[in-house]
Amino acid sequence: MTTFVWNLLLAVLWATALDDLSPRGLLVGMVVGYLVLAAAWRLGADRGGRGGAYFRKVGQTVGFTLWFVRELIVANVRMARYTVSPLRSMRPGIVAVPMEHDLTDLEITTLANLVSLTPGTLTLDVSEDRRVLFVHAMDASDPQEVRLEVKQGFERRIRELLR
Repeated sequence: MTTFVWNLLLAVLWATALDDLSPRGLLVGMVVGYLVLAAAWRLGADRGGRGGAYFRKVGQTVGFTLWFVRELIVANVRMARYTVSPLRSMRPGIVAVPMEHDLTDLEITTLANLVSLTPGTLTLDVSEDRRVLFVHAMDASDPQEVRLEVKQGFERRIRELLR
């Protein structure tokens, strides 16, 4: 069995033992199961298995989630500032963001959706050769900054998470 399946099994056992099969009970069970499996892995119970990759991916997922929540907060503050500032101070525009040539369909879709979920930006299209992402930004006064935010922020982290 994979480490993830063991974690799910431990979560269900935890929730059943506490008679709390709610989403909250299962989430607590996942955390407790993760901690038990991590302790077992550190003690050498699964050194030959693939548990290390699971723990690394969970850490990356948590890190990515925290980073994205921070990005959402920053983008919402920016949008609030745009809302109360004069219209002539904004320079909306469409920015062509070059993407790495080896991105998979899942990575491109995830990138496009996360950019669109962030207030102030909207993914418009992907070029036919899948090398350029067209993004509308509420403030594109510095197109290079928009490109760097997408490439160094979103694209790099998505590649790390999904590979």
